[in-house]
Amino acid sequence: MSKEDIARELEKYGVSKDYNKPASFKELKGMNLEILRRCYNSIKWSNNLVDVSKVKGGDLEIKNTNEYIYLLTYSFP
Repeated sequence: MSKEDIARELEKYGVSKDYNKPASFKELKGMNLEILRRCYNSIKWSNNLVDVSKVKGGDLEIKNTNEYIYLLTYSFP
């Protein structure tokens, strides 16, 4: 993937540089290619959903989401 391709994908994920707000495409494109690749590969390898504020029960493959209103657990294969 090119640097632009990786930056576009990371922008879709909502990757943040400061842990507060998502980085723009321009900010991501300005970063070192090796760092972008490591970030992208880490997300893909670990199945990371990145922005937890956008996660829904279906994203976690929980069948009965009504049972998990107050309790959220993670399972790692």
